[in-house]
Formats: sequence, structure tokens, C-alpha cells
Amino acid sequence: MIRQPGITRTAAALWILTALFGLRVLGQVLVELRDVCWLPPSEAWVSGVIPYYWLLASQIVILGVQAKIGLD
Repeated sequence: MIRQPGITRTAAALWILTALFGLRVLGQVLVELRDVCWLPPSEAWVSGVIPYYWLLASQIVILGVQAKIGLD
């Protein structure tokens, strides 16, 4: 049996999780740069263990890896 190309359930789940994580990262950036009132303050998002710029850089790398896996 030949399988038709298309999106599998696993790929769909990975893309949904990537999008949700991307929204979380975007929310953090909005709080840091725009000081939006409808999201919790930075202290609620960041543990303070590492500086925010390192956290943001690592989250961008994670999103890139997730996107690469999703495309493969």
C-alpha cells in the first residue's frame, strides 16, 4: 500500500504545540517590550534563574528545532 503525502496526526500535534509555545514566547516579548496590561507581569513568566535575553535566545532555538522537525 502506497501512502499518500499529507499531514499526519503526529505532525499536526507537533505544529499545534509549536504554535502554542510560539504564542507563549510572543507573550513574553510583548510583556517585556510593550508592557501590555492584559498579560501577567514579567515576574510571573520568568524564574530569574537565567537572564531574559538568554531565555529568549534559547526559546527561539527551540522553536527553530521544532519547526525543522515539523517540516521533516
